[in-house]
This record gives sequence, structure tokens and C-alpha cells, in this order.
Amino acid sequence: MKIIENYLPNTVFKNIKEQIEATTFPWYYNDYSTHPNSEPQLVHSFLYKNIPSSYTGILQPILEEIPAQQFLRIKGNLNWQTSKIIETGEHIDSDDSKLKSAIFFINNCDGYCRVGEKIIKSEENKLLIINSNTKHTGTTTTNSKRRIVINFVYIPYDKRHT
Repeated sequence: MKIIENYLPNTVFKNIKEQIEATTFPWYYNDYSTHPNSEPQLVHSFLYKNIPSSYTGILQPILEEIPAQQFLRIKGNLNWQTSKIIETGEHIDSDDSKLKSAIFFINNCDGYCRVGEKIIKSEENKLLIINSNTKHTGTTTTNSKRRIVINFVYIPYDKRHT
């Protein structure tokens, strides 16, 4: 697990944040976050089955920094405010041990990502990198109207290229 705070230069990050938090940004309702009994959430598929959305360009500064040979999936998750923090369900992003997942936090709130017993606070402009087959969970938030993260699943460069 690797955590990188202040991942992007502040002005670059603020531009991405403003676009993703804009009232005109298209979020789509999902009945559940990780499994049918979990909390509903809003999502935006930036890249799914090799098909990019027309908004994928917003993420270009992040895509240029993540050491990926290829991105397999890029998905935005928006969990809204609840009266108490609710974990959205432990899951893995892929059972392929060669893949990596990066979680990029868009806003500050009391929500978090939990990996095992480790709590990673939702702090804007932070990047968390884990193996895609690592169990983890996100949460809702109680002190913000929403918690937004972008999840990247990718094939990393091998160690000779990093």
C-alpha cells in the first residue's frame, strides 16, 4: 500500500475538482455500491470496457502521473451524506494479482477508505495505491454533502520501468 498526499500541483487539482463537483457533471445512479445489499451511490464511468467517456480528459493530469501501462477501468464514486458513517462493503477490484488500483480523493470529509484495519482518511488530492486483489471498502460521510473518489484499475509498469 502506498499513500501519496498532495498528489497533483494545487492549481491542477483544483481544476479537476471544480469540474467533477460542477452541477453539470453527469453522475448516474447505481442501486448499490459493491453488492446488492450495500448503499446506493452515484457513479461516472470514465473508462469501461475500453470505452472512455467524453469526460475522461478531465483526468489527464492524473493519468500522466500514475505508472500504468494500460488503464482497464476508471470510475468515479459519489456517496452522499448519511446520519452516521456507513461502510459500503468490503470488496476487491480484481482477482488478478498483477493489477493495481489507485483511489484518488476529490474532497475532504469524515469518510474514509479502509484497507484491512488501516483507515485512510478522505483528504482531497490524496492518492492511495493498492493491489487490485486487496480487500477494501469506502464509506459515506456525515460532515459533507458528498464523498467523491476516482478509482483506477490498471496494469502497472514492471519494476524495471519505475
